[in-house]
Amino acid sequence: MINKFIVSILVLLSVNLCLASILHADHNKDANSNKLNYHAAKTKHFITINSKRLNYSTVPGRLPIYKQIKSEQVRLTDMSYIAYFLKNDELSTKRPVTFLFNGGPGACSSDINFLGTGPKICKIHVPKEYTLEKKQKLVNNPDTWLQFTDLVYIDAPGTGFSTVNDKNHYKYVWGCDADANCFAEFIYLFLKRYNRFESPYFIAGESYGGIRVPLTASKLTENYSLPPLGLVMLSPALNYGLDANLQNKGSVFSYITAVPTMTIAAYTHNKLDKELQKKPLKDLINEVEKWAMSDYLHSIIRLNSLSSEERVNLEKELVKYTGLSNYIVSQYNYKVPLNVFIENLLHDKNSYLSQYDSRCYQKHPDNYKYSGGADPYFSNTSWVSNGTIFQYFISELKIKTNIRYEVVNMAVADNWSYQNPNKAVYALEVLSTLYNLLTSNPSMKAVVGSGYYDLCIPYFGQTFNIEQTCIPNILKNNLIQQHYFSGHEIYSDSKARKELFINMKNFYASRLKQAY
Repeated sequence: MINKFIVSILVLLSVNLCLASILHADHNKDANSNKLNYHAAKTKHFITINSKRLNYSTVPGRLPIYKQIKSEQVRLTDMSYIAYFLKNDELSTKRPVTFLFNGGPGACSSDINFLGTGPKICKIHVPKEYTLEKKQKLVNNPDTWLQFTDLVYIDAPGTGFSTVNDKNHYKYVWGCDADANCFAEFIYLFLKRYNRFESPYFIAGESYGGIRVPLTASKLTENYSLPPLGLVMLSPALNYGLDANLQNKGSVFSYITAVPTMTIAAYTHNKLDKELQKKPLKDLINEVEKWAMSDYLHSIIRLNSLSSEERVNLEKELVKYTGLSNYIVSQYNYKVPLNVFIENLLHDKNSYLSQYDSRCYQKHPDNYKYSGGADPYFSNTSWVSNGTIFQYFISELKIKTNIRYEVVNMAVADNWSYQNPNKAVYALEVLSTLYNLLTSNPSMKAVVGSGYYDLCIPYFGQTFNIEQTCIPNILKNNLIQQHYFSGHEIYSDSKARKELFINMKNFYASRLKQAY
């Protein structure tokens, strides 16, 4: 079974599958069936933003992906998508287009669409417990990226309405390299079908999508001679060796780079001493980052040779910045895994934190051990919004199908290949791929966005990752890091969503100005 760190989001969302029955006529059909039906049509819509009417068309669909196996062209998968085109006939072929997806692996693209960047979203409130408005409905999104780019949300094979046509084809679609091949082929076919080869295009992914983005961009550059103009990676897993702290199997740097995120969580829940709680949060962030990369780093790398006095001082400082007890800090030998922090920060309240947004928490039974199960964040977001989204597919997008909409597919995670004999994810990184992309094509730029409240992929780890790419100084500005006061899904926080919208609008304008 794949590591809990990778599939926790899938476990959290799997309950949603029962909701998808409204789109599924026969639950016993599988991808091998010849009776799978899917029909969708182009529909016209509009939203009003700041008294300005935005007319657009929505085009759902599926594209077949083939592979040459021996002497035969084999249809591996049909990948589903929802495309949004701004109504402007004169500029349509040159207007930017962005391909977006969530991560997993095994998650569909509904969250990045209907919680953040699409023209219609479900409203979510923060901070401690995310709850939708009493009337769960899709509302106009004033921060939709459709204002500056056409949008194409892609469902990975086996998710959404995408189907894998034979179980024997899993190895050709469910794996890091195979997945990138499928997405690259999809993007090529989409640009061809809709006559958009002249359009500057961008790729945006979240979480595992942080791995998919550079891998797919590399395939498009090398195999299709179609390099994207820009890459957007939100809460990306760029280096699982560093990001695997959750299960106490990461590198020593995973513990060092996790401390600032722990400090922010402790500060949010008033668990630090009075002097630290009085400080502005940004000042405290700067302080703990400096401590983590100096005193803490020096102590950890020579841990076995520390004197008794040095150990006492190290314990005191770690307790100070994490809000944990001396017992917990010493028990884990001054390297506290994130899951232990999640379990213990609010132990006095019999509560545990959300891995995906440390502002959220919920009660837990005695002797609880966090395993990525019913996370407080997802319990009140995707779980309660999917029914609304499914109804939108039927009523507004006019999708008619007997294919079940797979919000999450555990089979994808269970069968995923990391090109590693032991199926170990901790050796997986795409920093070298990102480096090659940016240095071989100086006109390409990339953005990495991270949330301060994200305990799944701590923001400071991505700062470290970016520093390790060793991009030449002349190209430093081609890899941009942005921090948000948000959780893992940056766009689900209304303030962060607005900030993300402004940043992306400026990023796109800058890229288009430089390229054209």
